[in-house]
Amino acid sequence: MKPSKLLLVSLPICIFGIFLASSAHAAKAFKPDVTRIMPVIGQEYDLLLIRSGKGKALWDRSRTLAEGLPALDGLDPMQEQQAIVGWAAVLSMVERAVVTNEGAVPEAWAQELVRLYHTFIKAEQSFHLFEALARVFALQAGDMAKPMIGLADQFDALTKYSRQGLRWVAGRRLSKKPGPKLRLALLRGLVDLDRRESDWQGMRRSARTLLDGDAKDKAAAAALAEANYELGKVKEGDKALASAAGATDAELDRARFRKELVSARAKGAAGRGQVATLMVNLGEYERLLSTFSKKAALKTANPALDQAYMEALMSSGYDYKAAWAYATRAKGKPPTAGFLGRRIGAGLSLVLEGLFSKSAKARIDEKLMVRLQDDLNAFRKTDAQLADLSLLYLEFIRAIAGENIYKVAERLSPKAKAFGARYPGDIRSVRFLYLIGQLVPDGPDAWGAVSLYRQARRGKSVDKGFYPLMAGAAVRKAIDTGRAHEVAIARTALEEASKKNADPELKLWIAHLLATEVMLQKDQAQVATRLQAVVDAYAAVISTYQPGGATSLQVMCDAASSVATLMFQAGALDDARGLMQQVIPVCGADVNAVTVALVLDLAAGQAGKSGNEMAENLEQMAAHLASRQAQMQAWLWLGSLAEANKDKSLKDKSFSKAAELVMDESSRGKTMLLAPDRRSVLALAGQFNMGAGHMVGSPFGLSVEVDVSARMLLFPPAAVDKAKLSPYLKKADKKKEPLK
Repeated sequence: MKPSKLLLVSLPICIFGIFLASSAHAAKAFKPDVTRIMPVIGQEYDLLLIRSGKGKALWDRSRTLAEGLPALDGLDPMQEQQAIVGWAAVLSMVERAVVTNEGAVPEAWAQELVRLYHTFIKAEQSFHLFEALARVFALQAGDMAKPMIGLADQFDALTKYSRQGLRWVAGRRLSKKPGPKLRLALLRGLVDLDRRESDWQGMRRSARTLLDGDAKDKAAAAALAEANYELGKVKEGDKALASAAGATDAELDRARFRKELVSARAKGAAGRGQVATLMVNLGEYERLLSTFSKKAALKTANPALDQAYMEALMSSGYDYKAAWAYATRAKGKPPTAGFLGRRIGAGLSLVLEGLFSKSAKARIDEKLMVRLQDDLNAFRKTDAQLADLSLLYLEFIRAIAGENIYKVAERLSPKAKAFGARYPGDIRSVRFLYLIGQLVPDGPDAWGAVSLYRQARRGKSVDKGFYPLMAGAAVRKAIDTGRAHEVAIARTALEEASKKNADPELKLWIAHLLATEVMLQKDQAQVATRLQAVVDAYAAVISTYQPGGATSLQVMCDAASSVATLMFQAGALDDARGLMQQVIPVCGADVNAVTVALVLDLAAGQAGKSGNEMAENLEQMAAHLASRQAQMQAWLWLGSLAEANKDKSLKDKSFSKAAELVMDESSRGKTMLLAPDRRSVLALAGQFNMGAGHMVGSPFGLSVEVDVSARMLLFPPAAVDKAKLSPYLKKADKKKEPLK
């Protein structure tokens, strides 16, 4: 017991003596005030409150703020930026409490300061990932991403600042008699800091001091092994590694990688690829880039070095431009799958940058696209499914860049069918086939894709977003064939799913499917009998809406518009208009809801003196409706208004627009419906959005997704039948008679 007591007495001298010299500069130059490098703190918190007072008053306020925050360890900067900023504010208050305190700094304060600095240092890698996410987001969002990039830069500055802060604590004796917890925390922090700064002598001293205090400290033994290997002390490293048995896998792996570095360096030029790979395994990207210049790495022409260099460029700051410049000149043969994946990721990033650029000269670089296609075809040997999917995405990029979507869809149709046949259980195949099936004649059968997906996923959970696509495909079948079979299957599946998932969107689609079944009824008595159940289903969706709640505004507005349409069809026009008047204050930005309300006002004969203004509003709305069926009906309403006002020019224009839509849809094998067909209320729409995000698990380091969604509402049909529209249909295309 006596030796232990002696150690406890002498250890503070070790800590604040040995480390004082190495930290003297930091102690002189560093001034603790994290708000200097993180202005976001002042944007989120009252700096006057943070800075006011001294010592204990500040400490107490820091505890109050800390108690309201989630635990700092493990915070995800991708999701919890505000909490991280909150902890930075806590750090600011603790720093000021320490600096302004009169007399000795209480042990708990110093310990908390060390903990905060060390935790922010350890967050370096997750902050790098957040920076990569911000850079990818900036490819799409442009100026909108500036706040996110600014925050990423401040997080990066926070880790560098915290390194200085920890050195400052080590070089300044904050407590007269540091307790064992403070000593241990400070030493562990210094070991980690020395590792990150490649200060192997300092790391060795810190690790040995830890072992002097506790010979059974396995983490310290592993750290000592690391430092010894880096210093070329292989025998001492082996001895320390042997005593580290029982440390974590990560701690032991780091030591083993350091040992391998010794032998790799001894190989000279022949070992450069292995050296670079080991640095990547250690997460030391900046060290790799400083060890090998771009020129030297390219001259080596080593496949392993090329892959590691690309990994470092893409993982440290997501420098896709530098990565692509390197990748296009790399000569290592044969290129590794990892190198190819990173080159694809860099190339895709450049494509996205050009795609979303605000520059008037922004366009798709065809040479780049061809290079990417070649790389993706080569990558099929590694991951055929990912390569095939990415090749499809490249074609969609052309559509976003301005190429005619229908031409792109025609070119994609056979490829999408092949992808669906190879990967029927992939929700992305359903998305592709659903979208393309709406765009091209004799295109993929969306319902067939839905059925194959369900078979492939039997006994497994389905992917998010599947059920709306299933419902949309069923409604499309009903519109085109007048058949209720698929609708019944879809409704049963959605009702079963809704028992486990109270998603309001599912409830809305169930109401849509019920409405579709009613509209398919040939017996008017059956329609009247079942209509109330449909209205109740929509009303149940509307009743769940609360601002910020689970029911989205779009879902509520679509449900309200659909109920109003049913009321109108049932002859309760005043009630329909009353409902829309109630929801328009919150649905005023929803073009579908606004158009339905406008149409109902027209139906009630409310145009009057404001008829010209209504016509102008309706014309503007018609062009922005997502559903082409709804667009067509809106033009028919406008034509009817013009006819009532004896405006032949507007009437002809409006009916001609409607006829063109009918013929355009017919050319792709799609049915458009007019009154008195009850199906004419079914307004089905679909849309696709492309997005990208940083993805650690992807061989590209990038995730590109095309999200296809289905949307529907019931839209009031105009009192225009086939006979009335026929002259305009003949003008649109004399050779076709698309309406059944």
